[in-house]
Amino acid sequence: MTSSNSLTDKKLLYLLGGLTLGLGALFAINKASKKDKKPKRTTENLIGIEMGGTGSKISIINRRWNATSNKYDYQVMSRFGVDSTTPEETVSRLLEFIRGQEFTQIGIASFGPVCLNPKDPYFGCITTTPKLQWQNYPLLATVKQKSGCENVFMDTDVNAAALAEFELGNHNVNSLIYVTVGTGVGVGVVVDGKPVHGLTHPEGGHISVALDSSDHEYEGVCPYHKNCLEGLVTNNSIAKRLGLSTVHDLPTVDKDHKVWEICANYLAQLCLNITLLVSPEVIILGGGIMNQPTMLSLIHKNFTKLLNNYVDHPKLKEVHTYIKLPTLGMDAGVLGGAVLCKHN
Repeated sequence: MTSSNSLTDKKLLYLLGGLTLGLGALFAINKASKKDKKPKRTTENLIGIEMGGTGSKISIINRRWNATSNKYDYQVMSRFGVDSTTPEETVSRLLEFIRGQEFTQIGIASFGPVCLNPKDPYFGCITTTPKLQWQNYPLLATVKQKSGCENVFMDTDVNAAALAEFELGNHNVNSLIYVTVGTGVGVGVVVDGKPVHGLTHPEGGHISVALDSSDHEYEGVCPYHKNCLEGLVTNNSIAKRLGLSTVHDLPTVDKDHKVWEICANYLAQLCLNITLLVSPEVIILGGGIMNQPTMLSLIHKNFTKLLNNYVDHPKLKEVHTYIKLPTLGMDAGVLGGAVLCKHN
């Protein structure tokens, strides 16, 4: 009995040893294959499109495989922008820029809301936007038809910009939120390298905020909610407050005007709600309104006051490392369109 048991034990040890060596080899092969994984196409030109309510942009972007870093590098080769007028005119003018150019894929970063459900008959359409001419406009299908390119991908402008900042912005985080403040307010969420989609996509621009003490007589411009965040802080809202004839006059407004403090209060409330609800590792604030030179520092001040030391984290004590401007600057949107394109 003792000899038989000893023999069985030896067989078991040999078996376990073999399994261990085999698994070790598999893990080593798998690790090596991941490290040395090279895409079928090492360089290609992509088209990045950013559709905005006031202006839209298109860029030719070269994507090249970097064997040293084992990831793609993106370089904007050329840029072109137009005013966003009617849907047909805007899209036609953008696509005229790339006529005759060689490219493989198109990525669209669009203002919303947009339908991103492939099973929905409105897939690829801009849906219930306050921009009435664009409601239910089949953007994805139109770009495919007019460009002759079948490889066209689409997400919200903020999800795409968030993805670009996540992949290319050197933030070194696992979660990131991108907010754009311009003609509208959008909020894009990326967690573990993937844009967050759920029932539809985040629409953080339409949250309710507490009215500033000096703002109770003002009625916001959102046709759906009036005094939601978007109704209170967009370029159209500020122009209405100040009696400007056009949003293009906003750069003439003094940097110390009270309106910037009011808007910073509302945007700080957004950042507070994002922090308490989602707890991302970084919040990026982009869009035309963030070009106002004092806006970021005013948001920092208001955010710190509203948080009132409730969440204890080193980053929140150095708020400039938590709430930041885009690393990619004004190219975040078009680069986001390029990053949406599939890695072939």
